[in-house]
Amino acid sequence: MNNESLSASSEPQETTQTKELMGIGELLKTSWAVIKNNIAILLGIIALYMVVTTGIEYLPVIFQLFALPVTIIISLITGIGLIFAVNNILEGNPADIRESYKTGFKKFFPYCWVIALVCLATVGGLLLLIIPGIIFGVWFSLAYLVRIIEGTGSTGALKRSKQLVKGNWWYVLGAPLVCGIVYGICIYAPIGVLFAIFKFGVKLPTKLCTPIFQIGTALAMVASTAVYVLMFRNLRDIKGTSVVKAKQGKGIGVIIVTCILLGVLFIGGMFAGMMIPALSRAREMARRTKCISNLKQIGLGLHMYAQDNEEKFPNTLSALYPKYISTLDIFKCPAQKEKIKTKADIDTKAGYKYISGLSEDSPSSAVVAHTKKGYFKRGRNVLYVDGHVEWKKKLTQSLNLRSN
Repeated sequence: MNNESLSASSEPQETTQTKELMGIGELLKTSWAVIKNNIAILLGIIALYMVVTTGIEYLPVIFQLFALPVTIIISLITGIGLIFAVNNILEGNPADIRESYKTGFKKFFPYCWVIALVCLATVGGLLLLIIPGIIFGVWFSLAYLVRIIEGTGSTGALKRSKQLVKGNWWYVLGAPLVCGIVYGICIYAPIGVLFAIFKFGVKLPTKLCTPIFQIGTALAMVASTAVYVLMFRNLRDIKGTSVVKAKQGKGIGVIIVTCILLGVLFIGGMFAGMMIPALSRAREMARRTKCISNLKQIGLGLHMYAQDNEEKFPNTLSALYPKYISTLDIFKCPAQKEKIKTKADIDTKAGYKYISGLSEDSPSSAVVAHTKKGYFKRGRNVLYVDGHVEWKKKLTQSLNLRSN
């Protein structure tokens, strides 16, 4: 095949007439011809992605986190544009940067939905002893190309991808992998040398060397797109352009739906597993904060009592109610279930252990009250004579605490 024929000319390309699987060598040769003869257009399409990702590297970390969604969106739009452009080139139509981006914006949401379905189906398959997930991942690896090039609906794209891959599973798995290794070496080996020269020879800061790797990433995206579009068109020529009929797609449809449901359940369960402990910790923190407030109110009441009783604290907490503390809820720890309804309940059901026999003259580090054992998992709040409250993970006799 003549590589020069793969330029963005108006003549039809021979690759659309192939009826046999292209070998890995032919995939590499043809994809390189596409890249070489149309490098300006292809790099023009990916230029926005390169500029944005390079610019983000120079932002503060906090801004980089906010910019991450923008980077992902631009990379997806760029990917769609590259698919559109490479397919046009192979069909003999001129590739256009503006039309490529226009297609990228137009098909962004359908493209994302197909990717989401493929990911869910693959995750669902991985739950079935891992191997099915790998099988499904290869089956549906061409779905996004089907969605962009053929315009098939999302679930139909998955069925069509499976139809194209059927009988060529190992080829679809291995050919892009080998091509990726070859292109990876050819692209990143010289880029690594350039980076080393600028970093260690010229001694430029690392951030100033970042654009070198962005060029490598751009070329890798172009190369992988060219390989996959070539492989897709080759398989389509062999299998034909007809889509899967309803009866033919019924079985695979059931598999797709089942795997997607499994994926949804798994991802939902994973998020729930992460959120429940976080919510539990947040709830405990809120209770601890309210507990601290209660103890500070009790401390204030003790000092007010002492001013009226020769600088001595009361023998029981119930002596503070209702003159010095007017609300019974102050004596209830937010983590306890028992309710305090009367003054008598304060000394028997209060959520705080009171240490009697202290006074204003006691050391400020002496503990006067603390949360009872078992209300919090990792420790308890402690009230000191001087009125401040601290969180203690471990309580000892040296803190002047009794049992509980």
